[in-house]
Amino acid sequence: MIRNKLSDLLGERQIKISNLSIMTGIARSTLTPIYFNHSEMIKIDTINKICMALNINVDEFFESVNFDIDFIHDEDAIENIFNFISSDENGIYEFNIDVPSICQIQEKNTKHIFDIKFKTTSDTKLDDSLIFIGEDNKGKDIWTEGTSEIFYEMKFNDIDDKNTYLEFKNELSIGMQLVLKNKIVDFIRNFLLEKFKNYDDNQYFSQPKQNIEKLIKKVNIK
Repeated sequence: MIRNKLSDLLGERQIKISNLSIMTGIARSTLTPIYFNHSEMIKIDTINKICMALNINVDEFFESVNFDIDFIHDEDAIENIFNFISSDENGIYEFNIDVPSICQIQEKNTKHIFDIKFKTTSDTKLDDSLIFIGEDNKGKDIWTEGTSEIFYEMKFNDIDDKNTYLEFKNELSIGMQLVLKNKIVDFIRNFLLEKFKNYDDNQYFSQPKQNIEKLIKKVNIK
C-alpha cells in the first residue's frame, strides 16, 4: 500500500490547500483529491512542484508498506440473493444491504485470503423521502431530502481471520489506516451502486421519492 503525505505535510506547516495552489501554480481542484488520497495518478511535474514548494525530497512525500489489503465482491455468497430495499408511501421500511466480500492481503511471497461480511448496524438509516417546504419567488416547488447514513461492522468467519486482518491493519500509520478506510467505503459504495443501479420501485407513488442510485452516491458510509 502507498499513499502521499500531503495532508500531513500541510498540517505540520499550517499551510492551506489554497495557499499551496498559489505557491505552486497547481489548481486547487487538482490538489484537493491529492490531499485526500483520492487521486490514483499524480503527474511527476505536480509532485516536483509540491516538493519544491515544501522544500522536501520525493521520499518524504510518500509513505508505503510492503503489503496490500484489497476487497473483492464474493459473487458466490448466498447473501447476494437477499439484498433489497423496500419502500412505500411513508418511506423505506425494510432493507438488506449487507456486503459479502473476500479480503486479500498480499505480501511479497504470501497471500492471505478469507471472507469478510460488511453488515449494517442498527444505527443505519435509509430515508428516500422528499419533503415539501414551500415555493420560491417564481412559484416553483422547493423540496428537501431526507437524511441517510449507513454504518457497517466487519464480520469474520473465525477468530484467526480477524486476528490476521487486525495484525496487518495495526501495522499501518494513522494516515495509512485512513487510506484503508476510504478503500473500504469505495468498495461498499461501488457494490451498492451496481446492485441498485436499476432500482425504481419507489418512483410510482403519489408522493415524490429520492432516486436510490443518487442517494447511494452521496450517502455517508461509516
